[in-house]
Amino acid sequence: MRSITRVGAFRSISKSRFYSTIQLSQLQNAQPPKPQIKQFSNPLFHTFLIASSAYILLHSWWISLEYENKEKELIAESKRLEELVQDIINEKQAELINRESSRKWYKLWLWK
Repeated sequence: MRSITRVGAFRSISKSRFYSTIQLSQLQNAQPPKPQIKQFSNPLFHTFLIASSAYILLHSWWISLEYENKEKELIAESKRLEELVQDIINEKQAELINRESSRKWYKLWLWK
């Protein structure tokens, strides 16, 4: 059996080979293959990842700036309202003092 294997192996080596030939006209008319969508999946994913990260960072920065601005407005509004309440309290105390001083002395002792 070994002799047959050697002869068969020798025959496959000694066979003549046929080379393919390409004509020049075929090379000029050949077009490159069209790109497929899966070739763009990784770059598109990275672009989406960078864009969404930039959006999140810029949006959080915008929210922090808006928070600072709104906080200043609310503090100013609360101070204005506190001053208004204090003015009303002062007016009512002044009215109360004036009303008590206008009463007669014996009514002050009997009805407090």
